[in-house]
Amino acid sequence: MAVIRSTPMRYFEKRGGPTVAFWQIEQEGVRYLVAWGTVGSRGQGGTYTRDSEADCARMVERKIREKLAAGFVEVPRAPAAVAPARELESVLGAYAAHAAKFAFGTVKKLPGLERSYHVLGGLGFEEYVLLGPTETTGLWFVVKAASWDEELVRRFLRQLEARHAEVFAVEVAWKLRLDEPVGALDHALILAPVVARVAMKGLASTQLFQGLPIYDCEFRGDESIAEAEARTKGRGCIPTSTWNRAPHPVLDMRVQSSATKAKSKLLIYPPDQIAPFVRRVASLSPGSFLEVRSYRGELCRVTRGEALEVVSGKDGTPRRLSIEEVVAHLEAFVRGSK
Repeated sequence: MAVIRSTPMRYFEKRGGPTVAFWQIEQEGVRYLVAWGTVGSRGQGGTYTRDSEADCARMVERKIREKLAAGFVEVPRAPAAVAPARELESVLGAYAAHAAKFAFGTVKKLPGLERSYHVLGGLGFEEYVLLGPTETTGLWFVVKAASWDEELVRRFLRQLEARHAEVFAVEVAWKLRLDEPVGALDHALILAPVVARVAMKGLASTQLFQGLPIYDCEFRGDESIAEAEARTKGRGCIPTSTWNRAPHPVLDMRVQSSATKAKSKLLIYPPDQIAPFVRRVASLSPGSFLEVRSYRGELCRVTRGEALEVVSGKDGTPRRLSIEEVVAHLEAFVRGSK
């Protein structure tokens, strides 16, 4: 497993009249945690993910410079006492205690499988765990009851059990083709704990991986932690617990206006944003362009000239298309059908 490096929390204050504002920041691997408010109040906070640890460290330093420029002063704080590391709980034990407390039934081993269990049910969802190499690790997934099918669940878990060692060696994300599709879903996605961050009372955030069946077009397979989080947990993300869904293809886009020198970057958007982005580039000055990256890593460029010109994949020949034709072309492109 990749080691998550942490940096000490840094704390700042700014006096203004009768109140003292505080701001603090610390880094944990590719994430930084920020809290702010007034001294004596509960305050607010947030966690933000960057593409790499180095990128995260640069952002932390940038945020600190901004606060110093705004009049905040760093205040030394006595180091907090380090609590002794607690012994990790058994995954199945934690789920059994939770199920008993809230009357969600009991943890049950699935017939015909070696290490797969149904751990929670009810309230419209069914939850399962594939036990890891030790009793304190596991892979979790949840299915909405409306799309739940016992045979599909067993088919999915049977294939994960067959590749058990590979599943629990994942450091960020792993996309693999299923030998037996789960309905229309033909690939599996495994998220390491650093991405999954499953919140289960009694278990540490490092104990549970996450698994889900997906369409091929829904994940590239080489995503960074930030990208993997955005595709599976961000706004407009893959509906991971719905197994009878339509495809939710990768959509990484950027618009570059010829009127500005600021270089934009490819960002993740939900698939329904194709049409608005095409209309946007059509309204810009000639020379502006829209770039779209598919799950295969291929780029399609839409350039604003006298008309919209499209160059996609390995085909270097520009095609002049109407707005409606460009939208249809891009929708096919991100699904792999063009």
